Amino acid sequence: MNQQDNAPKAPKARFASARAYALDLATTLFLYVSVSVLAGRVWRFPLDDEIATLSKIEPDAARAFIAGFPATDDIHPPLSYAVFYVLRQLGLSDAGMRACSLAMTAAALLLIQLLVLIWISRRDGRLPPVASRFLAVLIFGLGPLAVSRGDALRWYPVFALLFALVVTLYVAPRDGPAQLWSGVALGLAASTDFSGALIAAPLMLYRYALSGDFAGRSTYPTGS
Repeated sequence: MNQQDNAPKAPKARFASARAYALDLATTLFLYVSVSVLAGRVWRFPLDDEIATLSKIEPDAARAFIAGFPATDDIHPPLSYAVFYVLRQLGLSDAGMRACSLAMTAAALLLIQLLVLIWISRRDGRLPPVASRFLAVLIFGLGPLAVSRGDALRWYPVFALLFALVVTLYVAPRDGPAQLWSGVALGLAASTDFSGALIAAPLMLYRYALSGDFAGRSTYPTGS
């Protein structure tokens, strides 16, 4: 009976935890986007590897690349090219597609930041101290790799978002389809870059070897 009474409360508790960090996430988003735009990361000339992407998302080239993979001149799977192909067909310019890449990177950063903050709070049984939350804003909002590559017309932003979804859905409380959706995200990540397949090993090691979770329970620390 108690389990039935507590079940509807779990999603509400998670939403409440997310709302507690709304200001943190908004500050990180503002900081990351502001620094990236001021650094000229969106309105710029394409880099060498981006020129390769732009050449592959033209209609004829895109069809030939997808049909011919893996016997092509690129070792990366075609999912990221398909994403940018769709964006191009929607009429987006190079800058518009970079803005989409920036949005994907920002979403990935915010998902992982939220996951870390909730994890810490559940482990300690209280909200993280202000100093830790401020440090998290700086780390996720000013990450050099995210700023320098977050708007790239390459596989990095797509992979970053899918990786964040895999981790979030895998370690979040599993209320039915969440674990299955993490598998879908993992497959899409591996279809963006083959290194995505390597994510499965540490996640399985954490769940089965370190947490001893064979029943599909939540992997969030619960505290005491």
